[in-house]
Amino acid sequence: MVERLDPSRFDRTFCVTRPSSPALLDEVRSAGVRVLELDRGAQFDLRAWRPLLRLLREDRTDVLHSHKFGSNVWCALVARLARVPVFVTHEHSWSFEDDRLRVLLDRRLIAPRADAMIAVSPADARRMIEIERIPERKIRIVANGIPPASRADPRILRDELGLDDATPVIGMVASLRPEKRVDVLLDAAEQAAAGGSAFHVAIVGDGPLAEQLRAHARTLRIADRISFLGYRANGSELAAGFDIAVLTSDREGTPLSLLEYMGLGRAIVATAVGGIPDAVVDERDALLVPPGSPADVAAAIVRLLGAPEERERLGRAAARRQAAEYDLDSTVRQIESLYTELLGLRGTAGR
Repeated sequence: MVERLDPSRFDRTFCVTRPSSPALLDEVRSAGVRVLELDRGAQFDLRAWRPLLRLLREDRTDVLHSHKFGSNVWCALVARLARVPVFVTHEHSWSFEDDRLRVLLDRRLIAPRADAMIAVSPADARRMIEIERIPERKIRIVANGIPPASRADPRILRDELGLDDATPVIGMVASLRPEKRVDVLLDAAEQAAAGGSAFHVAIVGDGPLAEQLRAHARTLRIADRISFLGYRANGSELAAGFDIAVLTSDREGTPLSLLEYMGLGRAIVATAVGGIPDAVVDERDALLVPPGSPADVAAAIVRLLGAPEERERLGRAAARRQAAEYDLDSTVRQIESLYTELLGLRGTAGR
């Protein structure tokens, strides 16, 4: 988003609060964006926020836009101290049902200080209103978007895995965290294989459950047909080699991996949670299944393995939907319009 904000209208600064990829930060700088690194070492390292506070004051910054819960909390305080005219929060996946403290902080600390709170899906917005009791007037829905899919070669993944063209690939790109429920895909794959289906499973990503999931995979009868590829900067390119792209999360906002699958024209099996049913329509753009059900995921996989023409139909429909409704430039234009609107209400114009 920050790279694509119109530089003729906005002076752009990208602040990262934790140590971040040097390559990513160099990319941001090459787009003409100033980068501020805080390098926070601990959750309550309050002194680490001083450079941001100083920059906001010295530059007389007009808009502070924070992303995800932790930054939303701290920036609610920083925005007030720096007297920033417009403060916008952005929650990428609403996940506070079982955390009363987070709900309380969202309602009592963040919402009163925010000029707008962005939700990435209608489902997230509904939960913020109904469960957190955040005023509806504060909430704006801005769906995630991605750039146009690159022309990735499906052979990249197959060559790495040593697979011939006849072996279908069932794949997932995900952070290996509890909410992604990669274990559901593993169990579903074992069930699908019991019926005689031939395929290979490729999981792209890393995270705190990596070793646990690898250990679980080794206990399955199809262990030799499962590959964990770890974190890859070219994850979306590898996804071009999936015949069936899977997302088995228990909760989501509008997941970028789903949008990437759509942009690549992959046949998708996904859980009907969060903003996923808003992004893809069951049976038209994807096959949607209940969360936490390996049996339903397995049934959808088996169905698509036996129907290449249906995989093609779903993939084409998903690609059309992504290009029309989930394009990154459209997302950025909505963000720019929101900044302009809020600055206008404050009688300020714009940094």
